[in-house]
Formats: sequence, C-alpha cells, structure tokens
Amino acid sequence: MSSATQIMIADDHQMFSDGLISIFQHDRDVQISGIAKNGKELIDLLEQKLPDVILMDLSMPTMNGEEASIEILRRFPSVKIIVLTMHHTADIVLPLVDIGVHGFMLKNSGKSELKIAIAKVKAGEGYFSSDIIRIINQKKAEKSSEVVLTRREKEILNLIYEGLPSAEMAEKLFISPYTVETHRRNLLSKTNTRNATQLINLAIEKGWIQVRPRL
Repeated sequence: MSSATQIMIADDHQMFSDGLISIFQHDRDVQISGIAKNGKELIDLLEQKLPDVILMDLSMPTMNGEEASIEILRRFPSVKIIVLTMHHTADIVLPLVDIGVHGFMLKNSGKSELKIAIAKVKAGEGYFSSDIIRIINQKKAEKSSEVVLTRREKEILNLIYEGLPSAEMAEKLFISPYTVETHRRNLLSKTNTRNATQLINLAIEKGWIQVRPRL
C-alpha cells in the first residue's frame, strides 16, 4: 500500500491545476487523488474518498474557498486544508486562520516549500508562509496593545463625558478627589491622549461611552 500523501486540488483555473499535476506526477511522496473546480465539486469528491490534504483556492464560483473550508472542517475534521492563493491581505487571511485552516501559502511558492507544507500539515502541524506569518503577528501585536479599562476608569470616563468636575466625581463615587485625579491621569496615559477632549473623542470612537443627546 502506498504511503504517499493523498492530496486534492480545488481551483477553477485549469492551468494552475495542470501545473500542480505536472509538479507531482512523478513524485513518490505526494499523489493527487482528485481535482475540483469549486467548493461544491470538492465536497462531492470528499463524500467518496478522503485525502490527507486539500490545496484550496479561494476565488471559485458556486462555492468559494472560505465557504468550502468551513463546511469541510465541520464535516470532515480529519482532512487538512492548505489555502493556496494570490490574495493575502489581512481581511482575507485572518478569517481563514480563525476558522482553523491548517496552512496558508501564496501561489508563487516553490515546489520544495509546498512539499514541506504538505508534510507538516499532514503530520498535524500548521504551515504559513512568511508573508502570512507577518500578517498574523501584526494582528497579535495590535490585540496585545489594545487598551483595557477598569470598571472604575469607565465610570470616571462617563463622568468626564458628562462634564462633572473632579470634586463632584469624588462625591458621586464616594472616593477622594485625589483618587479621581489619579484615574484621570491613568486614562490619559493608557490612551495616549493629551486632554479630556481627545480622551472623549477616542472613547466615542472606541464605543467606551454611550453618546446621549444633549437636552
């Protein structure tokens, strides 16, 4: 029995599919067991036979790559998916990473990198090309730098929006005016704003406070 990795290709461009066939036709490690022109055709193939790895294009008619990936991950969890596309902006990459695709590569990748990706993904690892890793890491850095406000800071922020001076805030919240001023300074520092106006504008933009009509 062959130990070669069984792969299926989902791509509506015949020339690209033919190129992959040409690359792997004499390869002992990788065998192509099916080709589909869209996600629906691919799922029909999967109902007959499961490969180890799918090379998935994104822009396909009838059912695109993202829709197909969602369905496959739900119905055929043992099958691994490598997205192989020319589209790699954050709005395309991140949703696919979030749904759990196992790899993401660009179509201009070489055969050696593609073989490495297939082997790693089959073994249960993930494989993402350097461009994709850069996008993922950038998003992680953005998330780690997101401002998180405490409950008390949110209370102070809403009172700043209402225009209350520090003394009235202190009385309303049963804390000292010094504590109010400390929270105000912390809010400016956390949000990298210089004054109350900038702070409120940012808070409205972020949805930290509910804007109410002025009476």
